[in-house]
Amino acid sequence: MELQGLGDKVLQLNDLVFEIQRSQRKSLALVVERDGRLTVKAPVECPDKDIYRFVEKKNLWLYLKLKEKERLVRKKATAKEFVPGEGFLFLGQSYRLRLVNPGENDRQRESRGVRFGQETAQDFKHGVGGNANKQKKLPPLVLRGGWFELLASEVDRGRDHFINWYKCKGLEWIDKDLEYYSRRIGVDKPTVKIRELGYRWGSCSRKGVINLNWRIFMAPPAVVRYVLVHELVHLLEPRHNQAFWERVEMAMPDYREHKQWLDENGASLDI
Repeated sequence: MELQGLGDKVLQLNDLVFEIQRSQRKSLALVVERDGRLTVKAPVECPDKDIYRFVEKKNLWLYLKLKEKERLVRKKATAKEFVPGEGFLFLGQSYRLRLVNPGENDRQRESRGVRFGQETAQDFKHGVGGNANKQKKLPPLVLRGGWFELLASEVDRGRDHFINWYKCKGLEWIDKDLEYYSRRIGVDKPTVKIRELGYRWGSCSRKGVINLNWRIFMAPPAVVRYVLVHELVHLLEPRHNQAFWERVEMAMPDYREHKQWLDENGASLDI
């Protein structure tokens, strides 16, 4: 087994390359990112030889983990084409896409199966229903009557519109759960922002601001709540130690089920 140091931030173990991230943490941790990147998190003063030894001991676990990651990557979502009939997830449910034109009247829309006043209760619950007759200008993307409706003229910017929609509606949807779980965990209700977080589902800043990945709102509601609880507990426990997971379990006794779902299906949550 060959170990080779490649500078202050990189370590090579045989055919594997690790990024070393040093911080004020007290222990070593090895992380396999969702995209397969390998990261070693280490205390600032931790000697290189201790990091090497730690990685060597994790060798078997690491290869098993990478094999599992390879299996999950096969489930990764293919890029959307934004064509009629294509499915898009919101809170675990798939809604098909239809392209619409601003000049369509009610009769033309009814010929395609859309009748105003028959939007689902789910649509109104999340603030995305309404009467188009009152709209002087159609928004580029809405969820109405069980369909995502995207302006045909905006197809080229379809991904941007969906991301903005997830950010807006996700923030509206999470508010009640934010208030409930903040009280349950015993923290002041923090500011929440929905952002592009790459391969992270959430983060908690030093100022107590919680960031959630817009992609998480494709997952079932219970999974979204798990990520929220995870970040709320970080306001009290910065590290993933035993106390952290005990607090998570107190707030959400079945969190393991939702964590496992995310581990197995997270790669498919994208557009």
